[in-house]
Amino acid sequence: MKSRPWRIAGRLQLLLPLSLLAAGVHAVGQPTAPDVTVVSNSASVILANGIVSVEIARTSGNLLALHYKGLSILDGPAYLDWHTGGNNHLTDGRFRLVVDPKTNGGEMAEICVAQKYSGRGAAFDVEFHHVLRRGESGLYSFAVFRHPAGYPPAAMGQSRMVFRVQEDLFNFLNVDDQRRHFMPPSDTPFEALGPKES
Repeated sequence: MKSRPWRIAGRLQLLLPLSLLAAGVHAVGQPTAPDVTVVSNSASVILANGIVSVEIARTSGNLLALHYKGLSILDGPAYLDWHTGGNNHLTDGRFRLVVDPKTNGGEMAEICVAQKYSGRGAAFDVEFHHVLRRGESGLYSFAVFRHPAGYPPAAMGQSRMVFRVQEDLFNFLNVDDQRRHFMPPSDTPFEALGPKES
């Protein structure tokens, strides 16, 4: 029996006021957007395209810093989390540059942090990918979960990417047509309710 990958994919698009205007201009006589670059050191890698700059930890895939046009967005690291009876995170991943922008004229970079099942926790091999493209204000992130046939049984309740953002930059909450309103400050007294009410 072949291993069956579970793929949880999504585009993380920063919903900032000018994000839709960030595409590169390719009309005749007008400049194109800057190249995507990758700068790496022993602990992290920085992907940048002149609009977005993101620093990513090499062993966890966590976003250590995220800047949009120079503005710092995060109020702490953003991370991948999956629930299998308890929360799981990448802790000892192997870093790989999947797409080097030097090979495509600066159009795109993709990195991956992969962690094999070690015999502890849920029996999944996990890959966490981040992609940055020229002229775009969003970072694409996706996770691939694999459960080879020889692994012990495993189940997953959910997977998510958790962001804690700068409170003074974001003041509006939009979940769906029924849940759209200004976000109260973090020090507002509250009562814990169910997911829909929250």
